[in-house]
Amino acid sequence: MTLKAQKRPSVVDSGAELVAEQIRSAFRGVPYPGDEHLSAWSREEALDQAGPLVGKRWRDLKFEDVAQSPEALVWLFPEAFRYYLPAYLTMSVRYWRVAPKVLSCVVFMLSSGPKTWEGWSQKGRHYQRTGAGFSPEQQAAIERGLEYLLESEIDSVRKAQIRHALDSHWSKTARGHRGRSG
Repeated sequence: MTLKAQKRPSVVDSGAELVAEQIRSAFRGVPYPGDEHLSAWSREEALDQAGPLVGKRWRDLKFEDVAQSPEALVWLFPEAFRYYLPAYLTMSVRYWRVAPKVLSCVVFMLSSGPKTWEGWSQKGRHYQRTGAGFSPEQQAAIERGLEYLLESEIDSVRKAQIRHALDSHWSKTARGHRGRSG
């Protein structure tokens, strides 16, 4: 099935809805970064990848918007990443079975730490800044979203990536260690 033909499932389990609401609530007050602050890359690449997000509030994105531009998260400035992450994470939690590319991009971004990108100086700075700046409530919502996905029936490769993300960046233990060392 192509992404254009992909439709949002009509039924989502109640556990996913509870986690999605925690994510929405934690990110409720995040301000739109502005069109000029969306992409960390060239204008052409940004419009190609992040263009579907321009001028849109994350809460207004539909399943089809996110499913058609799953890689957009990779192209965003940190402020825009923090702004749009709740839409992508919520869609991953609610629709991981039918939107595997969205799930893959979210897991990739949340499991990528600064050491992963040391050799890529421009990207390294981008990813280091991307992971910073979340409130404790937002960090807890990200952790809960990842935990929910870990408990789901996803494949073992994604489970390993999610476990890495939790252990390295998003669990309370990882966040506490990061706070003491940096």
